[in-house]
Amino acid sequence: MNYIGRLGSPFATFGITLVLALRYLATFCAVGLLFTGATASAQDRATLILRSGEKVSGLLVDLGGAGYTVQTAGAERQVRPNDVSVIDFSGLDMSEADWATFKGTPQVVLRSGESFDGALYDISGTTPLHLTIRTSDGQREIASSDVARILISRPEIAVGTSSRAGRTVPVIIQ
Repeated sequence: MNYIGRLGSPFATFGITLVLALRYLATFCAVGLLFTGATASAQDRATLILRSGEKVSGLLVDLGGAGYTVQTAGAERQVRPNDVSVIDFSGLDMSEADWATFKGTPQVVLRSGESFDGALYDISGTTPLHLTIRTSDGQREIASSDVARILISRPEIAVGTSSRAGRTVPVIIQ
């Protein structure tokens, strides 16, 4: 009764009705979407500002022996830790006030406005990423969704910052 013309005949050979075949197809597609969504959300969007002033934006995947792994335009790019000045999770440009509070040592700035001294040690987990920060008091675990940016060092050349009017103003940092 559920067999419809030629479309139903291949299913009939195996004793599968068209309704049952559609259920199998829907289940297969749903499982495929779950796996595709899980891999796409295993990273967080970040911008790495390099010492040269170059900005590398994409999905921050890992911090390993080769350095930071950032997925940009479908390709993975490795960035050496010594080349990175700022890891920005906020998507906002650095302001003069951000640099005024920088003491020259690695510093974590939270979205709440709080900041503390510490260096990024490890990245793990899924969205939000779990960041392990080494501080003078030991290791601290923080979700990347709570972090605005991690200041490591000042870039060696000019970096665009936002002025109050919203225009980009070049600032030379020495």
